[in-house]
Amino acid sequence: MKTKIILITLLMTTLSVFSQISPDITVTNEKFDPKTVVVPFVVLDEAPRFKKCKKITGNQLKKCFENHLNDFILNEIKYPEPYEKDALSARVFVAFKINRKGKIIDIKTRSNQKEKELFEKEVIRIINAIPKLKAGKHKGQKVTTTYSTVVTIAIQ
Repeated sequence: MKTKIILITLLMTTLSVFSQISPDITVTNEKFDPKTVVVPFVVLDEAPRFKKCKKITGNQLKKCFENHLNDFILNEIKYPEPYEKDALSARVFVAFKINRKGKIIDIKTRSNQKEKELFEKEVIRIINAIPKLKAGKHKGQKVTTTYSTVVTIAIQ
């Protein structure tokens, strides 16, 4: 009987995987409108919060967010059954936004695997399952933020 091991590597990145985001452009905009601006995670004054990060502040809050996101993904991920026979693996790049209400929106994925559809669908399923968060803040205002990471899925 084959031992199944799901390996997941989460590489927290601070810039979008899918586009060049310049924090300077977003941050130095004189007409800062928290309803329309999208602030990269690395630039936020206060990161989005999972409930378990309630009393944490500063850079520790960003670490808490990343740690709980990693834990959530690790607990939720399921290796796509159709790929088990061939023992395929893939790196799935995922980028998403967390809006001013703490909801995950605009999920985008890319994979290095030609047979990528089910890997990408699994990552999208997991990201959609993230519980509602407390929105991130910049300049004292709730803002939409971008976040990206890499999930490596393999079976051995």
